[in-house]
Amino acid sequence: MVTLLFNPDGKVKVPSQAELEAIDRHTFIIAYTNGTMADGRPYYAYIAVQPSKYQEFHDMTAAGKPLVMSHYGQVIIADFAVRPPQDIVDYMREEYGFEDNLESGLQQQLTLQRGAFIQQNEVSRLQYIASMMKQNNYQDDLKAQLANNKEPAAQNGNGHPEDQRLQDIVAMMKQNKA
Repeated sequence: MVTLLFNPDGKVKVPSQAELEAIDRHTFIIAYTNGTMADGRPYYAYIAVQPSKYQEFHDMTAAGKPLVMSHYGQVIIADFAVRPPQDIVDYMREEYGFEDNLESGLQQQLTLQRGAFIQQNEVSRLQYIASMMKQNNYQDDLKAQLANNKEPAAQNGNGHPEDQRLQDIVAMMKQNKA
């Protein structure tokens, strides 16, 4: 399973060109392409594409544009046929873990991981809002106590992190009244 990273807005964090080039040395993406050569012969090819060149490779093959396969990585298996024979398909699956439906599988992973990311961000956001509301209520209570000339009460037995700061403010306010 591929672990994806997300920006705060929930969009996939795309690696920079420099990051992709850095992983070119030890990672590749197995891609399958087929089409017709300039002379009219059909072909298929499995290519170990460098990550830094995958987007260009994908765009070129999706548009049916001519390309030099070795420019994008190493050609693993290629032949002049409409599609590979079953033994080649089986070999690519066993040897390289190639999946015909990789993109749809990645799309499903993306949807699941993005959902989990957004849910976690929503939980964090709600916790922050609750914390701010609690802090505002505490400050409102303190203001009410000060307005009634009462000493602020400690919020709990351990004291509130804001207690000392608020007690300092009360002491300054008393000095100003005197």
